[in-house]
Amino acid sequence: MKPLRKEQNYHGLIKDVAALIEQGRKEAVRSVNTILVRTYWAIGQRIVLFEQRGEVRAKYGEALLRRLSVDLTCRFGKGFTERNLEHMRQFYLIYSKIPHTPSAQSMRDRLDKKSHTSCAELTSESSQSFLLSWSHYRLLMRIEEPFKRDFYESECVRGNWSKNGWRSKRRA
Repeated sequence: MKPLRKEQNYHGLIKDVAALIEQGRKEAVRSVNTILVRTYWAIGQRIVLFEQRGEVRAKYGEALLRRLSVDLTCRFGKGFTERNLEHMRQFYLIYSKIPHTPSAQSMRDRLDKKSHTSCAELTSESSQSFLLSWSHYRLLMRIEEPFKRDFYESECVRGNWSKNGWRSKRRA
C-alpha cells in the first residue's frame, strides 16, 4: 500500500465518506419506516373494507381480527396480535380523509373479485404522506380531538420530535 501524501487530506476524505454513510443509513431507516407505516395503513384499509364493506360499523370485527391474528402470526411471526391489527384498523379510519373515495371503491371492487393486490398498489392508492414513525402515530391516535391530533402531528414533523420527546412536550 502506498503511503498517502499530506496534501491528499485523507482525514477530510474519511470525514466526507463517514457523513455519506451516516446520511444514507438515516435515509434508509426513514424509507423503511415510511413503507411500514403505509403498509399498516393498507392493512387497516383491507380490514375495514373486508369487514364493513364501506359500512360505518362492522358486525363481526372481533372474530375477524382474532382469526386474522392467528393466521398472520403463524405465517409471519410476531407483530400481528389482535390489538396490533385493531391499531392498524384504527389508523386507517383516522387517517382516511374520505371513507368512500374512488380508490376505496376500486379496492372494494377488487375485494369482491377476490383479486390479489400488491402492497405497492395499496400504498400508492393512499394520498397520505406519512412522515412520522408508527410509534408516533400510535401515540397520536390516542388523542380523540382531531384538531389537537393534527396540531401535535404537525409539531412532531416540524420540530423533528422523537417519540419520547413528544411525550414529554405533551405532558408539559
